[in-house]
Amino acid sequence: MDNKNGLMSPKYVTLCKEAKKRGMDSEAIALLGQFFTLSAALTDMCVNNLNQFELLEGRFVSMLMINDKESAAPHEISTLTGLTRASITSTIDSLEKRDFAVREASRTDRRSLTVKLTAEGKATLDQTVTSQLNWLAGLTSSLDEDEKAAFKSILTKISNNM
Repeated sequence: MDNKNGLMSPKYVTLCKEAKKRGMDSEAIALLGQFFTLSAALTDMCVNNLNQFELLEGRFVSMLMINDKESAAPHEISTLTGLTRASITSTIDSLEKRDFAVREASRTDRRSLTVKLTAEGKATLDQTVTSQLNWLAGLTSSLDEDEKAAFKSILTKISNNM
């Protein structure tokens, strides 16, 4: 449970000490502490990767979902991304300011709007997706197929305990 290699943030090191004092499985706590610390570092890396394209995660994910459907109504984007409708309105405004997206009247319902990516938005999204996919693939490139299967199995077991 030592943290000489910095795999755990100090709060998890302290929680492990508390678990040990209380007779709990401190190694299990340490594994999750390492997982949570890694997760936070991965989130930071993702943010930094998106920053090179001057995109926040919400904008990137919105562009990804719009592109997947070719066009989408704001309420659909909200549902697909998990962002609130107010956040989606702000996100679409921002994408329009950068000429990455346009609002258009719906072809099926003139009362509603759909959002489409512009050519510039599609080009930026393509570059960003390529960068994200290369980064994500690189994270697990040192794992063989058995290790990937074991990792998936472990994540599934932990997920089933939630």
